Amino acid sequence: MQLMALSGNLIQVGDQQAESGGVHHIYGAGNYQEFSRQALAWTKRARDVIYSSNYCTDTYNLAGGNGQCYGHQYEGDHNWWINNVATNSAAGWMHTSNDPMDGKLFVIGNVFHGLNKSDRNSNWRTCAGASLFTQQGEHYFVNNVFDNSCYGIWAQTNRHRSIDKLHIYNNIFTNFNAVVDTRSKAIALDDSNGIQIFMENNLFGTYSGDVMLGGRSAFASLTDLNNQSWASANIIGDPKYLDQPSANYNIGEGSAAINMGTQTYASGAEDVYQQFINRYSGDVNYPGDPADYWPKDYLNQSRVMGGRIDIGPFEQQ
Repeated sequence: MQLMALSGNLIQVGDQQAESGGVHHIYGAGNYQEFSRQALAWTKRARDVIYSSNYCTDTYNLAGGNGQCYGHQYEGDHNWWINNVATNSAAGWMHTSNDPMDGKLFVIGNVFHGLNKSDRNSNWRTCAGASLFTQQGEHYFVNNVFDNSCYGIWAQTNRHRSIDKLHIYNNIFTNFNAVVDTRSKAIALDDSNGIQIFMENNLFGTYSGDVMLGGRSAFASLTDLNNQSWASANIIGDPKYLDQPSANYNIGEGSAAINMGTQTYASGAEDVYQQFINRYSGDVNYPGDPADYWPKDYLNQSRVMGGRIDIGPFEQQ
Protein backbone atom coordinates (compact mmCIF):
# COMPACT_ATOMS: atom_id res chain seq x y z
CA MET A 1 0.00 0.00 0.00
CA GLN A 2 1.27 3.50 -0.83
CA LEU A 3 -0.23 6.52 0.91
CA MET A 4 0.49 10.25 0.65
CA ALA A 5 -0.71 13.21 2.72
CA LEU A 6 -2.73 11.15 5.19
CA SER A 7 -4.21 13.03 8.17
CA GLY A 8 -4.35 10.08 10.62
CA ASN A 9 -2.38 6.89 11.18
CA LEU A 10 -2.04 4.64 8.16
CA ILE A 11 -2.36 1.58 10.42
CA GLN A 12 -3.50 1.83 14.03
CA VAL A 13 -4.20 -1.34 15.99
CA GLY A 14 -6.35 -0.76 19.09
CA ASP A 15 -7.73 2.47 20.48
CA GLN A 16 -7.91 4.64 23.59
CA GLN A 17 -10.67 2.72 25.38
CA ALA A 18 -9.41 0.26 28.00
CA GLU A 19 -12.32 -2.09 27.40
CA SER A 20 -11.23 -2.56 23.77
CA GLY A 21 -7.74 -3.77 24.69
CA GLY A 22 -8.18 -7.31 23.39
CA VAL A 23 -6.90 -6.66 19.85
CA HIS A 24 -4.10 -9.07 18.99
CA HIS A 25 -2.20 -10.88 16.24
CA ILE A 26 -2.15 -8.22 13.52
CA TYR A 27 0.57 -8.09 10.84
CA GLY A 28 1.30 -5.03 8.71
CA ALA A 29 4.08 -5.14 6.11
CA GLY A 30 5.30 -3.59 2.88
CA ASN A 31 3.58 -0.21 3.22
CA TYR A 32 4.92 3.17 2.07
CA GLN A 33 3.84 6.50 3.56
CA GLU A 34 4.97 10.07 2.87
CA PHE A 35 3.88 13.63 3.74
CA SER A 36 1.43 12.50 6.41
CA ARG A 37 0.51 13.90 9.81
CA GLN A 38 0.52 10.75 11.91
CA ALA A 39 2.27 7.40 12.04
CA LEU A 40 2.48 4.66 9.47
CA ALA A 41 2.29 1.91 12.13
CA TRP A 42 0.90 2.60 15.62
CA THR A 43 -0.44 0.42 18.44
CA LYS A 44 -2.82 1.22 21.31
CA ARG A 45 -3.83 -1.33 23.95
CA ALA A 46 -2.88 -4.23 21.69
CA ARG A 47 -0.61 -7.25 21.83
CA ASP A 48 1.25 -9.46 19.38
CA VAL A 49 1.21 -6.87 16.61
CA ILE A 50 4.05 -7.11 14.07
CA TYR A 51 5.04 -4.31 11.67
CA SER A 52 7.77 -5.22 9.20
CA SER A 53 9.39 -3.92 6.01
CA ASN A 54 7.53 -0.61 5.94
CA TYR A 55 8.94 2.71 4.69
CA CYS A 56 7.96 6.05 6.23
CA THR A 57 9.21 9.45 5.11
CA ASP A 58 8.31 13.14 5.53
CA THR A 59 5.93 12.79 8.45
CA TYR A 60 5.42 16.26 9.93
CA ASN A 61 4.37 17.45 13.37
CA LEU A 62 1.50 19.79 14.18
CA ALA A 63 -1.65 19.68 16.32
CA GLY A 64 -2.75 16.06 16.70
CA GLY A 65 0.50 14.53 15.54
CA ASN A 66 4.11 14.60 16.73
CA GLY A 67 5.58 13.66 13.38
CA GLN A 68 6.67 10.13 14.32
CA CYS A 69 6.68 7.26 11.84
CA TYR A 70 6.01 4.40 14.26
CA GLY A 71 5.21 3.79 17.92
CA HIS A 72 2.94 2.83 20.77
CA GLN A 73 0.47 4.36 23.24
CA TYR A 74 -1.27 3.14 26.42
CA GLU A 75 -0.97 -0.49 27.49
CA GLY A 76 0.35 -3.28 25.29
CA ASP A 77 2.48 -6.40 25.16
CA HIS A 78 4.77 -8.12 22.68
CA ASN A 79 4.39 -5.61 19.87
CA TRP A 80 7.17 -5.64 17.26
CA TRP A 81 8.63 -3.14 14.76
CA ILE A 82 11.07 -5.13 12.61
CA ASN A 83 13.19 -4.08 9.60
CA ASN A 84 11.37 -0.81 8.86
CA VAL A 85 12.71 2.55 7.62
CA ALA A 86 11.94 5.99 9.07
CA THR A 87 13.49 9.06 7.50
CA ASN A 88 13.13 12.82 6.94
CA SER A 89 10.49 13.13 9.67
CA ALA A 90 10.19 14.56 13.17
CA ALA A 91 10.81 11.21 14.92
CA GLY A 92 11.25 7.58 14.01
CA TRP A 93 9.62 5.64 16.86
CA MET A 94 7.82 7.04 19.91
CA HIS A 95 6.13 5.76 23.08
CA THR A 96 3.59 8.23 24.47
CA SER A 97 1.08 8.27 27.39
CA ASN A 98 1.98 7.15 30.90
CA ASP A 99 0.01 3.97 31.56
CA PRO A 100 1.57 1.61 34.16
CA MET A 101 2.35 -0.90 31.42
CA ASP A 102 4.14 -4.18 32.17
CA GLY A 103 4.38 -5.54 28.63
CA LYS A 104 7.27 -5.68 26.16
CA LEU A 105 7.88 -3.56 23.05
CA PHE A 106 10.52 -4.62 20.51
CA VAL A 107 12.23 -2.32 17.98
CA ILE A 108 14.57 -4.54 15.95
CA GLY A 109 16.63 -4.12 12.79
CA ASN A 110 15.22 -0.75 11.72
CA VAL A 111 16.90 2.14 9.90
CA PHE A 112 16.28 5.53 11.53
CA HIS A 113 18.01 8.42 9.73
CA GLY A 114 17.54 12.10 8.94
CA LEU A 115 14.98 12.58 11.73
CA ASN A 116 15.57 16.26 12.39
CA LYS A 117 12.45 17.98 11.08
CA SER A 118 11.44 19.29 14.49
CA ASP A 119 12.76 21.21 17.49
CA ARG A 120 14.93 19.11 19.82
CA ASN A 121 13.57 21.16 22.74
CA SER A 122 9.91 20.30 22.16
CA ASN A 123 8.05 18.69 25.06
CA TRP A 124 7.75 15.50 23.04
CA ARG A 125 11.49 15.42 22.24
CA THR A 126 11.07 14.86 18.56
CA CYS A 127 14.14 15.18 16.34
CA ALA A 128 15.12 11.66 17.45
CA GLY A 129 15.34 8.15 16.08
CA ALA A 130 13.41 6.94 19.12
CA SER A 131 11.70 9.21 21.66
CA LEU A 132 10.41 7.64 24.87
CA PHE A 133 7.99 10.11 26.40
CA THR A 134 7.27 7.20 28.75
CA GLN A 135 9.40 4.19 29.63
CA GLN A 136 6.65 2.16 31.24
CA GLY A 137 7.11 -1.54 30.55
CA GLU A 138 10.12 -3.19 28.93
CA HIS A 139 11.69 -1.75 25.78
CA TYR A 140 14.14 -3.51 23.48
CA PHE A 141 16.14 -1.52 20.90
CA VAL A 142 18.27 -4.10 19.10
CA ASN A 143 20.28 -4.11 15.85
CA ASN A 144 19.03 -0.74 14.58
CA VAL A 145 20.84 2.10 12.81
CA PHE A 146 20.43 5.60 14.29
CA ASP A 147 21.99 8.20 12.00
CA ASN A 148 21.93 11.95 11.31
CA SER A 149 19.36 13.12 13.88
CA CYS A 150 19.43 15.27 17.02
CA TYR A 151 19.26 12.14 19.15
CA GLY A 152 19.52 8.44 18.45
CA ILE A 153 17.47 7.45 21.50
CA TRP A 154 15.98 10.10 23.77
CA ALA A 155 14.77 8.60 27.05
CA GLN A 156 15.14 11.32 29.67
CA THR A 157 11.58 11.25 30.93
CA ASN A 158 10.98 10.18 34.55
CA ARG A 159 7.81 8.34 33.56
CA HIS A 160 8.95 4.89 34.68
CA ARG A 161 9.25 2.64 37.73
CA SER A 162 11.89 0.42 39.31
CA ILE A 163 10.40 -2.63 37.59
CA ASP A 164 10.67 -1.08 34.10
CA LYS A 165 13.57 -2.01 31.83
CA LEU A 166 15.35 -0.41 28.86
CA HIS A 167 17.54 -2.67 26.71
CA ILE A 168 19.88 -1.13 24.09
CA TYR A 169 21.92 -3.80 22.28
CA ASN A 170 23.82 -4.10 18.98
CA ASN A 171 22.85 -0.71 17.52
CA ILE A 172 24.90 1.61 15.29
CA PHE A 173 24.97 5.32 16.25
CA THR A 174 26.49 7.79 13.77
CA ASN A 175 26.44 11.53 12.94
CA PHE A 176 24.95 13.28 15.97
CA ASN A 177 27.24 16.04 17.20
CA ALA A 178 27.11 17.92 13.91
CA VAL A 179 23.30 17.88 13.61
CA VAL A 180 21.35 21.01 14.66
CA ASP A 181 23.74 21.93 17.50
CA THR A 182 26.55 20.43 19.56
CA ARG A 183 24.16 19.48 22.40
CA SER A 184 22.79 16.60 20.35
CA LYS A 185 23.45 13.14 21.76
CA ALA A 186 23.41 9.59 20.45
CA ILE A 187 21.66 8.48 23.64
CA ALA A 188 20.07 10.54 26.45
CA LEU A 189 18.89 8.49 29.42
CA ASP A 190 17.22 8.98 32.80
CA ASP A 191 17.86 6.77 35.83
CA SER A 192 15.41 8.33 38.30
CA ASN A 193 12.80 6.10 39.96
CA GLY A 194 15.21 3.18 39.72
CA ILE A 195 14.62 2.13 36.11
CA GLN A 196 16.83 -0.74 34.96
CA ILE A 197 19.06 0.19 31.99
CA PHE A 198 21.14 -2.28 29.96
CA MET A 199 23.39 -1.01 27.17
CA GLU A 200 25.75 -3.46 25.47
CA ASN A 201 27.68 -4.03 22.24
CA ASN A 202 26.68 -0.82 20.48
CA LEU A 203 28.88 0.76 17.80
CA PHE A 204 29.57 4.51 17.71
CA GLY A 205 31.05 5.98 14.54
CA THR A 206 32.79 8.54 16.75
CA TYR A 207 32.45 9.24 20.45
CA SER A 208 32.69 12.62 22.16
CA GLY A 209 30.43 12.55 25.18
CA ASP A 210 27.56 11.14 23.13
CA VAL A 211 25.78 9.33 26.00
CA MET A 212 24.13 11.28 28.82
CA LEU A 213 22.46 10.01 32.00
CA GLY A 214 19.94 12.25 33.76
CA GLY A 215 20.82 15.92 34.15
CA ARG A 216 24.48 15.13 34.73
CA SER A 217 27.31 15.62 32.31
CA ALA A 218 27.76 13.15 29.50
CA PHE A 219 30.22 10.31 29.84
CA ALA A 220 33.31 11.91 28.37
CA SER A 221 34.83 8.74 26.95
CA LEU A 222 33.69 5.29 25.94
CA THR A 223 35.80 3.89 28.78
CA ASP A 224 33.80 6.00 31.23
CA LEU A 225 30.59 4.67 29.72
CA ASN A 226 31.65 1.02 29.78
CA ASN A 227 32.73 1.39 33.41
CA GLN A 228 29.09 1.86 34.40
CA SER A 229 27.41 -1.18 35.93
CA TRP A 230 24.74 -1.15 33.20
CA ALA A 231 27.03 -0.69 30.16
CA SER A 232 29.58 -3.02 28.57
CA ALA A 233 31.39 -3.84 25.32
CA ASN A 234 30.30 -0.67 23.49
CA ILE A 235 32.85 0.20 20.80
CA ILE A 236 34.00 2.93 18.41
CA GLY A 237 34.64 2.19 14.75
CA ASP A 238 33.71 2.74 11.12
CA PRO A 239 30.59 0.77 10.12
CA LYS A 240 31.64 1.16 6.47
CA TYR A 241 28.19 1.80 5.13
CA LEU A 242 27.75 0.85 1.47
CA ASP A 243 25.56 2.35 -1.26
CA GLN A 244 25.67 5.89 0.09
CA PRO A 245 23.98 8.26 -0.34
CA SER A 246 21.06 5.87 -0.92
CA ALA A 247 20.98 5.34 2.86
CA ASN A 248 20.51 1.58 2.79
CA TYR A 249 23.04 1.38 5.63
CA ASN A 250 24.17 -2.10 4.74
CA ILE A 251 27.79 -2.67 5.82
CA GLY A 252 30.84 -3.63 3.80
CA GLU A 253 33.92 -5.74 4.24
CA GLY A 254 36.07 -4.58 7.13
CA SER A 255 33.16 -2.97 8.97
CA ALA A 256 33.67 -2.58 12.71
CA ALA A 257 30.16 -4.01 13.13
CA ILE A 258 30.97 -7.48 11.81
CA ASN A 259 30.74 -10.22 14.47
CA MET A 260 30.78 -7.63 17.27
CA GLY A 261 27.19 -7.97 18.44
CA THR A 262 25.87 -10.17 21.21
CA GLN A 263 22.97 -12.54 21.72
CA THR A 264 23.91 -13.21 25.35
CA TYR A 265 22.79 -10.23 27.37
CA ALA A 266 24.34 -9.33 30.73
CA SER A 267 20.82 -8.46 31.89
CA GLY A 268 19.98 -12.16 31.75
CA ALA A 269 17.19 -11.51 29.23
CA GLU A 270 16.81 -13.99 26.40
CA ASP A 271 17.98 -12.98 22.94
CA VAL A 272 15.19 -11.05 21.17
CA TYR A 273 15.25 -13.37 18.15
CA GLN A 274 14.75 -16.39 20.36
CA GLN A 275 12.05 -14.55 22.30
CA PHE A 276 10.16 -14.11 19.02
CA ILE A 277 10.50 -17.78 18.08
CA ASN A 278 9.48 -18.96 21.54
CA ARG A 279 6.51 -16.60 21.61
CA TYR A 280 4.96 -17.76 18.34
CA SER A 281 6.03 -21.38 17.94
CA GLY A 282 2.85 -23.40 18.31
CA ASP A 283 0.69 -20.26 18.38
CA VAL A 284 -2.51 -21.14 16.51
CA ASN A 285 -2.87 -17.49 15.48
CA TYR A 286 0.59 -17.38 13.88
CA PRO A 287 0.95 -18.72 10.31
CA GLY A 288 3.44 -21.56 10.41
CA ASP A 289 6.66 -21.97 12.36
CA PRO A 290 8.53 -18.68 12.92
CA ALA A 291 11.86 -20.53 13.02
CA ASP A 292 11.42 -21.35 9.32
CA TYR A 293 11.91 -17.73 8.23
CA TRP A 294 13.18 -15.80 11.23
CA PRO A 295 15.47 -14.16 12.01
CA LYS A 296 16.27 -12.23 8.84
CA ASP A 297 18.04 -8.92 8.35
CA TYR A 298 16.68 -6.00 6.33
CA LEU A 299 17.91 -7.57 3.06
CA ASN A 300 16.18 -10.87 3.97
CA GLN A 301 19.52 -12.51 4.71
CA SER A 302 19.68 -15.01 7.56
CA ARG A 303 20.87 -13.74 10.92
CA VAL A 304 23.31 -15.68 13.07
CA MET A 305 21.69 -17.72 15.82
CA GLY A 306 23.83 -18.78 18.77
CA GLY A 307 26.96 -17.03 17.52
CA ARG A 308 28.50 -13.57 17.09
CA ILE A 309 25.84 -11.47 15.40
CA ASP A 310 26.73 -8.32 13.43
CA ILE A 311 25.87 -4.96 14.97
CA GLY A 312 23.14 -3.05 13.12
CA PRO A 313 20.29 -4.14 10.86
CA PHE A 314 22.41 -6.06 8.31
CA GLU A 315 24.21 -9.37 8.62
CA GLN A 316 27.35 -9.47 6.47
CA GLN A 317 27.31 -12.79 4.60
